[in-house]
Amino acid sequence: MKAVLFFFVLFFCVFHVSGQSSLLSLQDKLIGLTPDSELRNWTDAEEESIKEFWRIFKEIRAREIGFEQLKGSASFGFTGNSSKGEELFRLNGGISLSKGTFPQEFDFSTLLNISVDNGELQENLSNLNITYDRHVNFKKHPFLAEAYTFVNRRSNAYLGVNQRYEIGAGMIFAHWSKKLHPDALDEYNAYNEERIKILYDSDQIIVCENDKCVPIKWEGLTKKDSAIFHRSQERIANSIIKRSTPLRIGLLVGAFLEVESISHEDSLLTQEGVKYFSNDFETSTKFRLDLRPTIDFRIGKDVRFKIRPYFKLPLPGEWTTNVDGQQVVDYRIECPVSFSASLSDKFGLNFSYTLFYDNAPNSYLVSDLGPSGVPLYLTANKVHHFYNFQVTYQFR
Repeated sequence: MKAVLFFFVLFFCVFHVSGQSSLLSLQDKLIGLTPDSELRNWTDAEEESIKEFWRIFKEIRAREIGFEQLKGSASFGFTGNSSKGEELFRLNGGISLSKGTFPQEFDFSTLLNISVDNGELQENLSNLNITYDRHVNFKKHPFLAEAYTFVNRRSNAYLGVNQRYEIGAGMIFAHWSKKLHPDALDEYNAYNEERIKILYDSDQIIVCENDKCVPIKWEGLTKKDSAIFHRSQERIANSIIKRSTPLRIGLLVGAFLEVESISHEDSLLTQEGVKYFSNDFETSTKFRLDLRPTIDFRIGKDVRFKIRPYFKLPLPGEWTTNVDGQQVVDYRIECPVSFSASLSDKFGLNFSYTLFYDNAPNSYLVSDLGPSGVPLYLTANKVHHFYNFQVTYQFR
């Protein structure tokens, strides 16, 4: 089972070949198509149609490039306290970058929350996440299925996680609503129709948006040329849906490899009184299954909610583990909920809450006994609630 999952993860990690065609090759092929009547004997109607052709061509090309550009945001916050020789400072921040929209998207994000308590540095929570998503090419249902891969590195002092690495892959099945808000709908409609047609069987270019357009004869057109504009417009329209949909409902199904280093310290009540214990647990490596329901919805153009709980489950046959001397189910839940609002093209607000829950935290049998003579265990914490409010600077 582990070998199968390993090759499953490896397959998705290396299978990233872009099938996106480019308008540049067609532009080179049509470079001689100019409205200059001195080069060819164009009529006035043909000259206007050629001008309209290149206007729309440049518009589509620019829009397609725009959806492929690098976008991102940066945020930070700082608090400080000082009283009678005691000092406590907290610093939090993050950077988020993304490239591409449809059919593929690459995301990189970091999160850092640290404190300095009387000169001692403590990394409370940090996270580094890299993901790559690509929609499966279903003509009638372009958003139905999405393959993904990810790499994640995290530390969490509240749960005793020194380092936890996750690398995995899987599929996302989702419904994206096309009932867009008015501003996005107008943009979508502008690209959802065939504004330019290239008929390779009759060597004709037809500009369809202009009521007065006329066919332009141009030799050497192929079936591939006739599909380029349609695919570009289709990608733009789908990108608008992906960025502006008012509702997305889905389910992520996958598997990942987990490598983690855990340590924990606590004061426990023993037969001899309260004693301090600490332990560095052995580094563990295991495969897990991953399920994540997804609910994203927008209120207007600039307000967005995301709810994406992760259920991280053990493999069959490894369902339970020993915690405090008892067998419990080895599952985890991470439930991030976020609210974001754009204040302008550059600035926004973001509030997020994440529940970290480990039903089977690492547990260690100490040498001392409890007050009633029962075995005593040093067990890492189960629950961590993380709240974050930030002002973000956005660039695109």
